[in-house]
Amino acid sequence: MILLMCEDLKLKYEKLACQTLKRLGFSVKKIEESNQKKEADFIISYKGACAFVEAKLKEDDKEVVKNKEKQLEKYGCSIIDNKLGFDNSSSSIFRKALKQLNSSSKDIKDFKILFFLSIGINSKTKADKFKDTIYGSTLISNGLTCYFFNYSEFMRQGNEIDGVIVGYLNDNQTIKLDFCMNPYSVRYDFLKKSILLEPFRNAIIDPFELEKKNQAYIVDKNIHRKLSDIEKMMPSHNHILKHIQEKYNIDEYIVNIDFNSPEITINEKCDINEYLENFTFN
Repeated sequence: MILLMCEDLKLKYEKLACQTLKRLGFSVKKIEESNQKKEADFIISYKGACAFVEAKLKEDDKEVVKNKEKQLEKYGCSIIDNKLGFDNSSSSIFRKALKQLNSSSKDIKDFKILFFLSIGINSKTKADKFKDTIYGSTLISNGLTCYFFNYSEFMRQGNEIDGVIVGYLNDNQTIKLDFCMNPYSVRYDFLKKSILLEPFRNAIIDPFELEKKNQAYIVDKNIHRKLSDIEKMMPSHNHILKHIQEKYNIDEYIVNIDFNSPEITINEKCDINEYLENFTFN
């Protein structure tokens, strides 16, 4: 994972994305906006390799912010609940970005990358949910991540997008970035060999490579992802879990887990016991 310092939190997302890409070593050219169609935001280049980039920012819902302010004022403490897993909002962002990237170029040789940056409350969780959405990923009870377990934007319609730079902004104004490879992209093999990945060094997520190292599972493409009501209630009947057990010769009982990921903010004078009595997780 790459750490970068951001000096101004009020920068618009395009400017922040541009600034971040430049600090990674990329040359960045803004694509002029057109009234006829929405295109990608930038063309980036690095040592001769180029890509189109569409930048998207995930901010906080205004109602969530208001709720947090009310909780802090009333109790001196705030807990904003959240849960990992597939997220419809992230799916919508991905699909919109894909359309804009495809509007910029139809050339098979052009790399297409989405830059997703999360800020505000639970910024890390929003970034992790975006990863879960593009990868259909979940955590298996034996400690390994399973990719393409759930519906995946990469698998469903993302063969024309090569990767996603997923980042989030910490309270200490540190941007943390990962480059998420799309193993189902038509340009996957070309991107793996491209110098374009050099600035990301060890911050590259590649499910196929992780599987080769026995560090992750991958559900085969031909396995249907829809579960029956019984399968949802009883993991022992879950055909996807059975597939994983058979594919990787797992003898132990396994389940998939999408954790709750709350953000807790506490004032120094907060009575945490009084607050927790009035709070329940969804």
